[in-house]
Amino acid sequence: MRKTLAICLTCVAFISQTFARVHAGESLQDWLDAEEKISEFIPKLHTLGDEYPNDIEIQLGLGFLYAKYADTRVFSDIDQYEKVLTIDPNNKAAWAIKAKLICWRYTGKRIMLLDDLESVIANARERNVEEYRPYKNSDLYFWFKEEGSDTVVIKDFDLAVRQLRQKLDEKVPAVLATLNRGQSKDPENAFYNYLKAHLYFVLHEKEKALKEIEEGAAKKYFSSYVEEINKAKARVLQEAKFPQPHRDLIISMRSPFEDFLNLGIWKRGLADLGKSYEAQGDFKNAEKVYRLTITMAQHAQRESIYRPLGLDVIGRRHLEKLQKKMLNKDDKMPAQEKKILGQSFLERAKYIIIVGLCGILIISFILLLRKKASSRGKSRAT
Repeated sequence: MRKTLAICLTCVAFISQTFARVHAGESLQDWLDAEEKISEFIPKLHTLGDEYPNDIEIQLGLGFLYAKYADTRVFSDIDQYEKVLTIDPNNKAAWAIKAKLICWRYTGKRIMLLDDLESVIANARERNVEEYRPYKNSDLYFWFKEEGSDTVVIKDFDLAVRQLRQKLDEKVPAVLATLNRGQSKDPENAFYNYLKAHLYFVLHEKEKALKEIEEGAAKKYFSSYVEEINKAKARVLQEAKFPQPHRDLIISMRSPFEDFLNLGIWKRGLADLGKSYEAQGDFKNAEKVYRLTITMAQHAQRESIYRPLGLDVIGRRHLEKLQKKMLNKDDKMPAQEKKILGQSFLERAKYIIIVGLCGILIISFILLLRKKASSRGKSRAT
């Protein structure tokens, strides 16, 4: 159950399972063996944390390993990052990972619940069933269960969707508060803007999402603190004497943030926003969307240890197609429309020239009057 839940949350929250493999020749079984071994090692790692209660690097590394390999109901990764922040309230890496986990888990849960509900409703309507009873202990059962009742019966399907959205919306302020708190510790880092953009796209608030992307893209600095986390992870495994070759495999695993930008922002809403602008003929804003996409990708690529995943290439392709579309639109413009535009341009040009000449004449006339007045003054003085 723990593994299934972790996989669901990870996939729905768009956490990439693509890793940089720095060792040649390893097989899938090697990776599975390494992950099984680290899962068995978690209790020993927890003991290590007790031995180094004030060591920020050890506590930070444990937070990552708990999130990835432990049952977080027993070994809480969020609590672990809180330990780091108790030692150092301004630790940027701890704030970033904590904010990322809270944001992704919320959006993952939201997407999964709404998709599940809409799926069962569609199925019920297809079969002409007038009610739906969630299984006990299912997520939908938990969200719709009322105090004092063990039975959940959903009859008004549209109302059920609205109620679920409302309950999920109640969690948004707490998520935003965490993101804002982390951003206050690291205000020049575009990382938080991109997390917020993802959140807003999931909430279908596209304009807010675009604003966050613009603010993030304008910042020169981006970091998801992969190097700090990787160093902390390596330190924990070394201190715990985690065996080789599993240690190197666990250390080498990386989740590229560019993949999150692709799945969590581009495909979650930014691509559709660009298409929408194009359909409206608003090429200026469509161009802005594609240029922002390129900038985001380049931000994430600065901390990559492997070749780019290609989100910037996607942005460039859309930009090139847009530019061709704009040229084709000009070429296909009806002759009469071109004539009208040409005449309009000539009329504006004539107007500008006339106004300019009038301005020159007025200035010349004023200078001439001043010169005559000056000459008269000199004659009188003589």
